[in-house]
Amino acid sequence: FQGEAPKGAACEACGEAFPSRTKLFQHLSETPCGGGAGGDKPEKTAALVVTLSYETPPGGPLAAALTETVGAPKNVAWAVPPELSEAAIANVAASRHAKRTLGDLAGLSGRLNALLPETVRVLRVDVADRPFSTDRRRSERYVALVPWRLLGGAGGSEGAVGADAEPTTAKNAKGPR
Repeated sequence: FQGEAPKGAACEACGEAFPSRTKLFQHLSETPCGGGAGGDKPEKTAALVVTLSYETPPGGPLAAALTETVGAPKNVAWAVPPELSEAAIANVAASRHAKRTLGDLAGLSGRLNALLPETVRVLRVDVADRPFSTDRRRSERYVALVPWRLLGGAGGSEGAVGADAEPTTAKNAKGPR
């Protein structure tokens, strides 16, 4: 029949017909029919990415520091789970937080470090479009660049494996890009 609403384009709560599913979803998000209406929309979140170094697994202290500064973390995901790396020069953790709490990223590192034990140091904080995922970790590759001097190298390639080995840089790195 012409003029009849397409299947699925009518509100089951109030019976109103809509010309498209897009209009139906807009109606549901803006009215009590779909749990919408005004300020009842869920708060927008973002992935907070924290790069840190630690001598002991930082899980509990990091969660407590995040809770005090930006709110309780939702599902902390690690680039390398602390259970696999009890100490790290650099590891990355991501968790979701309300966007409104992430306004002062410049001062957040200092506030977190003030709350963390001396064995855990925040090196950098940032906001990411997409946090790490336990499921994606199996298929995605995360690369960490560690300065040669932190690995005990003395300026040049002394101590490198192989007599003519040179430090890897972005220009001479081999592998998928």
